[in-house]
Amino acid sequence: MKTTKLPSAPPMEANDVAIVTGGTVVWLVGFVVLLPFHGWLAHHGDTKWLWTCLAGFGLGLIGIWYCRARRDAIRRSQAEAQAAAAGPSAGPGAGPGTDTVADMAADPGADAPATGQPGQTQAEAGHAPGPSRAE
Repeated sequence: MKTTKLPSAPPMEANDVAIVTGGTVVWLVGFVVLLPFHGWLAHHGDTKWLWTCLAGFGLGLIGIWYCRARRDAIRRSQAEAQAAAAGPSAGPGAGPGTDTVADMAADPGADAPATGQPGQTQAEAGHAPGPSRAE
């Protein structure tokens, strides 16, 4: 009997920050609920339940920090990939001397070349880049 392999499903996207935050809140609620019973738990040798909830809350805070940092890194990576896919001349600041005439017209302090077509770069118009705008 021949079996066919189906393609793998793409990974599911989930809101990791919300999930970890929910779990962290549950650990905190568990700690707060058990706190009034600390004496009874200590008498029966079960204070580990109280401290387990507190440890879960602390580790949850670390998890929230980690998930937020991961989410932000993924967003930055996707933005960089989109910018790279759009090409190097896709936006302002694509490189030195690549400001278009239209970009310079929008900035009254910039020196626009005397000749050239709208949308043409300084290099394409035969002009060397002028002084930087930071000067």
